[in-house]
Amino acid sequence: MLLKFRRYMHSIPDSFMNSSRYTVNEQFLPWLIFIAGCAVFITNLDFESTGDTIYYANIIDNLRFDQLTAHQGYYLLGYVCKQLFATAFGLRTDQVLALMSALFGAAALSVAYRLLKLYLESERDALLGTLMLLLCHRYFVNATSAEVYIVQSFFIWSSYLLFERRRFYIAGIAFALALWVSPLTIAFGLLFPVAARVRGYGIRSLVKMGIPVLLIYLPFLYFFYEELLWGVRGLAEQDEARDIQLVLAAQGIFKFQIKHYSFLNLLFIPALFMLRREKHLLLITLAAALPNIYVISQLRGEDNVFILTLDVFIVCWFVIGWRFLREHSLAPVGIALLAAHAAIFLFAERPFIGDSHSGYADEMKSFGRLVQKSANPVVFMDWDRRMAFTYYNRQSPAYPLEQGSWYDMSFDTSLLTINQFNDVIADPNDFAGYGSVYVIEAWKYSPQASLFLDDETLRQRYDQLSERRDVERFLGVECTPVVTGLNTLYRCR
Repeated sequence: MLLKFRRYMHSIPDSFMNSSRYTVNEQFLPWLIFIAGCAVFITNLDFESTGDTIYYANIIDNLRFDQLTAHQGYYLLGYVCKQLFATAFGLRTDQVLALMSALFGAAALSVAYRLLKLYLESERDALLGTLMLLLCHRYFVNATSAEVYIVQSFFIWSSYLLFERRRFYIAGIAFALALWVSPLTIAFGLLFPVAARVRGYGIRSLVKMGIPVLLIYLPFLYFFYEELLWGVRGLAEQDEARDIQLVLAAQGIFKFQIKHYSFLNLLFIPALFMLRREKHLLLITLAAALPNIYVISQLRGEDNVFILTLDVFIVCWFVIGWRFLREHSLAPVGIALLAAHAAIFLFAERPFIGDSHSGYADEMKSFGRLVQKSANPVVFMDWDRRMAFTYYNRQSPAYPLEQGSWYDMSFDTSLLTINQFNDVIADPNDFAGYGSVYVIEAWKYSPQASLFLDDETLRQRYDQLSERRDVERFLGVECTPVVTGLNTLYRCR
């Protein structure tokens, strides 16, 4: 009996066994990556919300989806998640948005694995690329704090994966949803005609994909194109406020690439020797990257968060560079580069032991109560804290956020110096009538900076960039700390 079973097993073709294994892994590993991603991101959530997050939370609270419509799809998803999680877990709207980022970050990581496996044709290399993506500063921060672009990346990557698998209509739906989350998705539109050409899908694939895009997105444009282009944060208005400076854009790319991937960037060098072998992937990468040069040139000081979607292509080329090293018996070099990068990442991000900043809202409220006891106070802070200070101290939601007594007693420190929009510099005499002057200091150097810069350089950066020093120079006063916590409250007179 045992002999017959062995003969039967030997009679099964190897291709069938490999196919079965592939099917099991294809179904199991993406879900395992999603579950692992949820565990990592949810346990490392950061609730120190940015000003944009506060702004979006206020839109959701007031159901003003007709305002600031560039990210209308994000607001609607946030509203759905608020209905699901806010009451059940006792979360504020901004905290719900952070949780939503963790879920979409885990889902995007799973989709990225599938794309990497498609490109690299290796389960092992796809897992390596997924690990590199997980260890990316930009990806990790976007997946652990409320951010639009992790949601956008999930839909774009899903759209492209579906297109590669010839599911053109569903790919169009996913791309339309990505556009609804952020209009900057259009910069990735060149991917699809290039992929159609490389894969030989023909013009019909683009037509099939384009139909749902038009059906879903054109009605949105019909109702909201004016606000989208010329509103408070309209795309046309933003373009008019900035000049294209390619040299500064290139410097920003280099700076942030080093910040996000450190030693892994050296894998680009061996990857250059693989360009001939990977011509199709090179064309697809260029189709994704080149249109985003304009986006980077326009948004230089934003940590390049707007090109988060490109990271799946970046890690793909890292793995290709790793392959070259492996093929030439230099695999230990790749392992050393990954280990060095992982060490920097773990030191900077401190996963599982970092501060969740869960007390951020309570701290802003305590600052508000203290400041309010003074006669005719003014509080200087950066724009992020100004939005949070106004949002958390209000008794009930109101729109727009920039109104009311809490907003009126605060002032944005970026207006004390010439900024990228060339705003009018404030006059110190404008603040002579205030009875008390406070500063909420948020500036602090990053763990990466403390790792690579000496104490004197860090001190000079504090003197140059901190809100406290800006106010002291502007008003000619000296500020002393009143309360120290996540942020520090200073009183200046």
